[in-house]
Amino acid sequence: MTLTQMQYFATVCQLQNISMAAKVLYISQPALSAALSDLEREVGFKLFNRKSKGVYPTEEGLLFLDHVLAVLKRYNLLKREIPLISLNQNIIKVGFRPFAGENDFFRIYKDFEQEHKDIILRVNEMSNNSPSIYLDEGLIDFLIAPRARVPDDWITRYEYHQIGVENRQLYCHVDCPLASHQTITLKDISEYPFVFWEGHTSLIENLTEILAQEGLTLNIAAVLPQLTGLLQFICNNLAVGFLTGDFLKYISIIQELPLPTKDGENILTPSVNVYAFWKKEIEKFKNKKLFIDYIRSL
Repeated sequence: MTLTQMQYFATVCQLQNISMAAKVLYISQPALSAALSDLEREVGFKLFNRKSKGVYPTEEGLLFLDHVLAVLKRYNLLKREIPLISLNQNIIKVGFRPFAGENDFFRIYKDFEQEHKDIILRVNEMSNNSPSIYLDEGLIDFLIAPRARVPDDWITRYEYHQIGVENRQLYCHVDCPLASHQTITLKDISEYPFVFWEGHTSLIENLTEILAQEGLTLNIAAVLPQLTGLLQFICNNLAVGFLTGDFLKYISIIQELPLPTKDGENILTPSVNVYAFWKKEIEKFKNKKLFIDYIRSL
């Protein structure tokens, strides 16, 4: 017997009318009747009692129906699970947005890769304004992002764990006039050109508002789509700019600048908690579970 025959049988049992069932199944009534007759011959007993108002399962038909429904339930479950089965491989897809958790992610990337050399971490740096779509549509397994970057309902729909804190640090060239300052004032900031990444919209708005309260304006040299362009401005001593991560370890010609503070907190770029988000069902897969356990150990 085939799954199609079982689906036909279950539909007729539900509707108790062959004509109606044929319409629901998008086949002709004679074709449906022939399929049911073939099924009866194969199982060796009568499946329906036919009456003027419709058809009804026989006693044997009802017992047979219990098994058929169980098979169809497992079949439907299998169809739903097929996309998840493909996740059970040695590739873990992780997405992050520039200036939104990348420093924490690359620390995790390096340590996890050294411990699990047989697992491949595939990285997706996302520049769009809605990185959560990637996780929703299954294009990535994990999303590294600040809480503000994900929809409110994710707190109940997805698993998550804090992996670090994002701090935007202000950098300049070592020969920049600001490099010799022990403290940086709002007036200093207004007098020197700034370069921004295009995703720094909220940061630009915040700085503009803070300076405006003091009667000052923000001097914007450029707003660029790539981090490399921002670094070129800083390394060529053309502007100062915000970066996340300890670039002083790798670029000796740049210097971190102190930020204006109030009550011990910098007033320009408050710290942001960074989280890893993932769909609950991927925890059933061994390699994804290893990565989740590592995240939760942080």
